Amino acid sequence: MPTSEELRKSEEQFRALVDASAQIIWRTDAEGCVAEDSPSWRAFTGQSVAAWLSNGWLDAVHPDDRGQAELRWQEAVESEMPFDNEVRVYHAASGRYRWTHARAVPLRDADGAIYGWIGMNTDVDARRRAQAALEELTATLEQRVRERAEALRASEERYRTALKNSPVVFARVDAELRYEWIFNPHPDFDAAAMVGKRDDELDDGPGIQALIELKRRVFERGEQERREITF
Repeated sequence: MPTSEELRKSEEQFRALVDASAQIIWRTDAEGCVAEDSPSWRAFTGQSVAAWLSNGWLDAVHPDDRGQAELRWQEAVESEMPFDNEVRVYHAASGRYRWTHARAVPLRDADGAIYGWIGMNTDVDARRRAQAALEELTATLEQRVRERAEALRASEERYRTALKNSPVVFARVDAELRYEWIFNPHPDFDAAAMVGKRDDELDDGPGIQALIELKRRVFERGEQERREITF
């Protein structure tokens, strides 16, 4: 077992590490209560030693995080499992709360009994704020996409209503001259039955081949063409 001198030197090394660390380092007793000073915690939060001891650290935690922070810490102590949580802690230098990532592990003696806990809070405020900004941006973009999609649907519905109520036949065909949709066809034809078919598959009357040739020229030239066709 370590000698008292070795334990003293180890304690001095730990305190030197605490004083020099940019992180917030702290220790508690076996029951999870703060029983000794943490200069790094006090420098961050502005709490006095008296305010920090026992469960006073909770006063520096954001009110909205305080309840879950206390509950999760109690659960870790009671279960003797490592503690891992993110909470907002008051930052005295800026006068606002900053997100920190708190982690702690139990300290055990040679027999495995817990005699205390050692923990550390890392400032992760920049990451959390960047994450929140990204989530807000994503939500805004998704809302704009939904609004744009709704506007397009409304526009398409108005377009279809106008075509349906027009006295003129409107249709769209693909590169093989098969109908993709059609509005106001001749009463002898059903619009739904025409989809996917060419004119010569629907009728063999006079003018059909002339109509097909007209459509083919428009496709090939990419230019508008007018022509009277007798059916």
